[in-house]
Amino acid sequence: MSTYAVMQSRIADDIVRDDLGSQIQNAINDAIELQEGERFAFNERRYTILTVDGTEYYDLSGATLLTSSGAAVETGEALLEVDDVVATINNQPLRLCPRTQQWFNENQSSTYEGQPADYTIYGQQLRIFPIPDGVYTLTLMGLARLGPNPLSNDSDTNGWMTDGASIIRAQAKILLYRDILRDADGVALAANQLDEAIAACKRKMAAQAFTGVQKAWSL
Repeated sequence: MSTYAVMQSRIADDIVRDDLGSQIQNAINDAIELQEGERFAFNERRYTILTVDGTEYYDLSGATLLTSSGAAVETGEALLEVDDVVATINNQPLRLCPRTQQWFNENQSSTYEGQPADYTIYGQQLRIFPIPDGVYTLTLMGLARLGPNPLSNDSDTNGWMTDGASIIRAQAKILLYRDILRDADGVALAANQLDEAIAACKRKMAAQAFTGVQKAWSL
């Protein structure tokens, strides 16, 4: 599968119903919302934020959040979980130290500005210490809400419509069988399909994330 329209057609064929167009559309977007907190290879992203002199907090969504190439992100796209933040200082990478909001409240000063050294995530925003004294390029890596979100046009697509299509197809059918069709057997069959789809995607991710080599250690 590759687009929102293709996903709708496939689900309608699976449940053998051609009269649930709006319900299928809602189920697809609801399925994405339920699954987007799970990490797979296709929903990990690198983004860029350009700091502003005197600005402490930055949204983890557009228009503040940019793609790794500096372009605007898709509608509704956001960074849900941050793995790392790296600043570019004099063309050299500097990894920012993760802190807590409490640490920031104790140490941040509105009268001191400088190059970014520490960060925290609070209220779906990135907070920087010290407050930037100019424009710095920050590279953020982590788990993303893929845009466009929600899907609305037939041609809309993202990783959930391609690499994660089997997951969304199964999750959407669970919602349809449970909430619309009241079909317990259908729910059970779709749940089995979902387990298989998640296992397959996790296995593909593991092939890229792990080397199979164990690091030596001692007590």
